[in-house]
Amino acid sequence: MFCADMPTTQQLAEIEGEITKRQTSYLVLKDSKTGAEYRIDFDHKKEFLLEQPFFKGISIQEDHPLLEQHEQQEVSIYISSASSNPEQVLTEIETALHDHFKGWRSLKNYGNTEYSLVKLLRQGNGMLYRGPKGAGELLTGILEKHRIVCSTQQGYCSSEKYKVLLLGASYVVAKEFLFQKSET
Repeated sequence: MFCADMPTTQQLAEIEGEITKRQTSYLVLKDSKTGAEYRIDFDHKKEFLLEQPFFKGISIQEDHPLLEQHEQQEVSIYISSASSNPEQVLTEIETALHDHFKGWRSLKNYGNTEYSLVKLLRQGNGMLYRGPKGAGELLTGILEKHRIVCSTQQGYCSSEKYKVLLLGASYVVAKEFLFQKSET
């Protein structure tokens, strides 16, 4: 049996344990130090990645790079001129996006997957990027620095706010999380 009992931020950070059950709308965790079990229900889950069952520390954040694609306007960036050094431009873009997203996302998440990006930059026409506006502005700056003509099209913009539940390298993005502690 579980009862609603939201741990404090400090208590969450100290939990080391294992994901013992995975469902589409909730997880069950076991704290390896105390033996306590927690069920975490998700309200309007948008995305998840459960890398491994074991974790050190839990946090819930309202401002995190993983939330950008759910909360910022989506933009598409098209190029219309070629690069004389597409490999260097691509390396700069990859580094900037890796730093911007703090390693949680990369160009692989947002780059054109139908064409080689090096080939696209060499030929100088087509869609290079579709993703959050903030990262798109970084990419546009790099393209302009290399004198690559580009244009941006505005896309969908959500007014919804989300949170991310971090369990080590695993995460769940949802509107809200409800913790229930087992009473056993």
